[in-house]
Amino acid sequence: MKLRIQNGRVIDPSQGLDAVTELFIDNQKIVAIGEAPEEFDDAEVVDASGHWILPGLVDLAVSLREPGLTQKGNIATEGRAAVAGGVTTLVCAPDTRPIVDTPAVAALIQDKADDAGMANVFPLGALTQGLEGAQLSNMVALTDAGCVALSNHRHPMANTKVLVRALEYAATHDLLVVFHPDETSLSEGGVPMKV
Repeated sequence: MKLRIQNGRVIDPSQGLDAVTELFIDNQKIVAIGEAPEEFDDAEVVDASGHWILPGLVDLAVSLREPGLTQKGNIATEGRAAVAGGVTTLVCAPDTRPIVDTPAVAALIQDKADDAGMANVFPLGALTQGLEGAQLSNMVALTDAGCVALSNHRHPMANTKVLVRALEYAATHDLLVVFHPDETSLSEGGVPMKV
């Protein structure tokens, strides 16, 4: 199916593009921007006046309900909701049930995402076993299984020595680590700031 999208504001930071122009799509792929290819005389025309056209968005902090809490939602429903809002890639936290601290759970999430056929889903692997902040997970195996980074999400580390060991190990294997800067020994008993 051929589409000719007119009058939309096309924004593509990777191309340095921000202009009201035409977009030409053939078989769900962009084939031209601005000037029509010769074979687009019979394309369906869509007027996108007042709308933005941009690459699919990436949500870097998604808590998926699957595996574990499918009564609240699943990868298919979360993916459908994301795509409806223009989000085409989801990076999911490791706090599923079971936790993404084994390659099998990472593979399960990716298989279910592939079956759903909606958004791209990339899991974060657990930085520590069970997200307990004490013993390091098998970070290399999790990365090899498709985890794009490692994180303890919002679960605190047992102490900063564990975090240092995790960062040192990750650095030797060129692994990406994402963590929340929460030192429980400093924040315990604290009072939230008033803004």
